[in-house]
Amino acid sequence: MQEYSLEFCDFIYHDNGILEVIVKEGVEITAESAHQFLHAIEQMQPKVTAALVNRKHPYSYTFQANLILAGSKVVEDVAVVKYTKMSWPLKGVFFPKFYHLAFFDNYEEASEWLLAKLKKRTAASG
Repeated sequence: MQEYSLEFCDFIYHDNGILEVIVKEGVEITAESAHQFLHAIEQMQPKVTAALVNRKHPYSYTFQANLILAGSKVVEDVAVVKYTKMSWPLKGVFFPKFYHLAFFDNYEEASEWLLAKLKKRTAASG
């Protein structure tokens, strides 16, 4: 397991290949921070293909950040864990077909979904 940190979020890169993302409480992600976020993920080795957004804290996105993240091809599969009835900040943004996004009420379900995606991708490439 490797841990990384940006001013507005923390990353935990688990040995199973899943990158866990925890955005800090009360943050508003801007276009600049969205680019910084994606650049940080692109630099990680091995390459990140699955991310688990562990939405422990409330935070928001600017419209431009929504577009940048939704249009990114940096990560192939994203699972979002929502612990409360918090609204999802990307509501209303249409995700491209290449972007696999799923929402879960608990961490284990999200992790299992991503592990299945990783296993399927490994089998297809192997």
